[in-house]
Amino acid sequence: METPVHEQIRQLVIRHQTGSKARQIEYFQFADHPTLTFGRATTNHVRFDPQLDNVVSREHGWIEKDPNQALSFLLKDNQSSNGTYLNGKRVKDTVAINPGDRVRLGKEGPEFIFDLDPRPMGETRIVPVRRNGSPRAEVPPVMPTAVAPEAGSQPVLLPEVKPVSRPGKAVWWAAAVGGLLILGALAFANWLQSGPEPQGPGGGPVSPPPPAPPAPLTNAEIAAANRDKVVYIENNWQLFEIESGEDVYHLHLRRPGGTHALFLRLSDGKVVPYLVLRSAITNNPAVEGRPIIGGGTGTGFVVGADGLVMTNAHVAAGWHARYNFPPGTFPGLLLDEYGNRLRDDVGPADVADWVPARGRLFAVEARFSQGISGTKLIRVLVGRELDGRNKVLRVTFAGQTQRSEAQLARVSEKHDVATIRMNVGSDLEPVTLSKEPVRQGQSVVVMGYPAVSPDEYVLVRTKNVFNRSAEYVKKPNSSANPAAISRIFDEPDDLFFFNTMGSSYELSVNTTGAGNSGGPVFNEKGEVVGIFYAGRQDGSGTRNTYAVPIKYGQELMQGQSGIGN
Repeated sequence: METPVHEQIRQLVIRHQTGSKARQIEYFQFADHPTLTFGRATTNHVRFDPQLDNVVSREHGWIEKDPNQALSFLLKDNQSSNGTYLNGKRVKDTVAINPGDRVRLGKEGPEFIFDLDPRPMGETRIVPVRRNGSPRAEVPPVMPTAVAPEAGSQPVLLPEVKPVSRPGKAVWWAAAVGGLLILGALAFANWLQSGPEPQGPGGGPVSPPPPAPPAPLTNAEIAAANRDKVVYIENNWQLFEIESGEDVYHLHLRRPGGTHALFLRLSDGKVVPYLVLRSAITNNPAVEGRPIIGGGTGTGFVVGADGLVMTNAHVAAGWHARYNFPPGTFPGLLLDEYGNRLRDDVGPADVADWVPARGRLFAVEARFSQGISGTKLIRVLVGRELDGRNKVLRVTFAGQTQRSEAQLARVSEKHDVATIRMNVGSDLEPVTLSKEPVRQGQSVVVMGYPAVSPDEYVLVRTKNVFNRSAEYVKKPNSSANPAAISRIFDEPDDLFFFNTMGSSYELSVNTTGAGNSGGPVFNEKGEVVGIFYAGRQDGSGTRNTYAVPIKYGQELMQGQSGIGN
């Protein structure tokens, strides 16, 4: 039984003629590609250079199989800025396209030839011939339909038969011989088409050459393709007690010459801040409280068309990260659980690992300087859990001044990863998350909004008649820094193994820092392999930076780890 023609087609072929990809050939499996998109966006099948092929639109158009007719194809222009041309004529919406047709993107843009492998019988294009400068009608030559040669075969070449002015016997004999040659060639071509396919190793069919791997993207291409997907985040949060909803304060003791922050040494030796509820100190003149608050700026990147953004937990939910105590906290006064003063030189190193969300709430006692033997003056309020809430959480796109409100979606239990959701009314284009392992020495690009970069401000004048004021508003613009994966830290789930950085990628870049936290780390394909989150510096000024492997973000999105909020 003969195989249908459309099932004989193995690949769609794009032969680039001009532009940045000139002389390159791209192959796509016929069965897997009912549609073949082309444009500058990294999501296209046929991807063009954002700088060198700038007349091409991001989603310029596509070629698709005609659903109403087998082995027919349609060319679609997706309302591109500079148009699509088929064999020199501008395409309006959708037109039929045949193997061998030339497609140009923009009037002076890159051009490619659309083809099939193998090209089916009857799909050879007839090209008009001009002789002595005079136009001639487009007449099909007397020759068999061309056949794309299979492996091991040769194309059939026929001599041109020239007309003579006086036909005679010799001419008739030549014509007869020529006719026999043509019939023989047709029979030979038909035998090639219907005969058995060439056999490869093991008796199977010969496989087509594998598609050439795509060329690595340049740093500029990665930055341009993802500029609108990397966002600037501003936040401000405060710690509270879940049961009552009251804000939590760090207790300070009023003494001559000022106030002293109080810290407690627990029975296990840990030093923690003395936390109380606001209502517990309202009418106590001996003490005052300062709220446990935090905030700052960071980076995120779009991972969902519905406004889902991925970032660091310490950016979106700072109460789940180590706390930066405000100025004036140190030196602090250390008490034991009996209220005895132990020392008055508590410093940042004593509470370097304290995380607000894991804090303990204590009762307030009147005496702090002298304890009563055998009686604890300071009691832990058991079962009173603490959490945080964002007072401000806003997202801004690169080059924009309009802020969008956002809400915390989920925080990872395994690493410094969180997701937030923006309030947007339109679909967003997300980044591509990599599923490939990284390699030591691999080139990457880190994008974000480092705080050390100079700020840009724009004067915004409102048209609101009830508010005619004008103010300068920050317009964030992202940075792109090339780097390499200098080291890979992998911490298995083993109680007897750990390292000081956990599971992380060490990066060679040191020009990023605060504000870049939560920024994406892209590989050469423009896919996210990590999330920038930390840096370390020694006494000599040598600095390393680190990224969270993207697998932790992918797990969080799949609901395999994380806590809702």
